[in-house]
Amino acid sequence: MASFLFPTAAITLLLLVLSPSPSVAGPILDVDGDILQNGGDYYILPAFRPLISSAEGGLRLTPAEDSSPCPLFITHDWSKRGLPVKISTLFKIPILKTSYPIIFSFEKVSTTCNKPLRWWVAPSDANDKSYVIVGTSGPFKPTYSFHIEENKYAKGFYFIKFCHTIESEIFRVSAMDCKDVSILDDGKLGVAEDRTYPFIFKKYSPKKIASDV
Repeated sequence: MASFLFPTAAITLLLLVLSPSPSVAGPILDVDGDILQNGGDYYILPAFRPLISSAEGGLRLTPAEDSSPCPLFITHDWSKRGLPVKISTLFKIPILKTSYPIIFSFEKVSTTCNKPLRWWVAPSDANDKSYVIVGTSGPFKPTYSFHIEENKYAKGFYFIKFCHTIESEIFRVSAMDCKDVSILDDGKLGVAEDRTYPFIFKKYSPKKIASDV
């Protein structure tokens, strides 16, 4: 039986196609120019806001239409700074950088939902919309994660991505399939294709635990 060998050039090309695009991880900065701390609490605000001095656009939690305690949707409110979000990575490092897998969670809030308020993405609904939710038990699959990506054209502006790591069963190399985390037309935080939405990060100043829902 004749043996079949891949030409070296063909194998090299396949590896290049399946491998994730190289990127240089840089520090993530807040609006004051300080580097985000691993496990720190920050307000996540739209980079572009209406020409109203009091406009903030912060995040808040909203129950589902059936008023069940869990899960909760994430919405934004132009009139308020919203709730602070704990931003962390499992890497044992003091600061956060782009390209790292990120965990977002609400820690400084009291709700009627008794489950962890970690961000996750729900399956698409009947209208083919996929929302970011909290108050679910997972499963938090290791091949899925959030990432923060720098806006190359505006310093201090960032995009949030939800990515799926795809591993080839043949060559054991990985590729990333990412979608944009954005404010959808109904005001809820969701995931969509080719819908970048720039955010900024503002340090949270501890006062008291907020009550939202």
